[in-house]
Amino acid sequence: MSIEEVIILGARFIGSLPVLRWAFAGALIAILVDFSDLFMMNLIDLGGVRDYQSFDKRGPHFLYIIFHVSGLRWPSMQRK
Repeated sequence: MSIEEVIILGARFIGSLPVLRWAFAGALIAILVDFSDLFMMNLIDLGGVRDYQSFDKRGPHFLYIIFHVSGLRWPSMQRK
């Protein structure tokens, strides 16, 4: 794994953390950070991303796990 891949994965992980504090706004931030990986790949030149398709498939797992944890923290909605 190149330094560039580590930086992008770190940015994705840090970008998904606001979901734990602010569910909706944090989700928007996390999605924007996830979309920004293409811009980061073009701006950073530290070894490149070898196989972008598989990297992009495995990358958002942090995001999915944190979304799941955030959803589990919501109170249940009882029907009246």
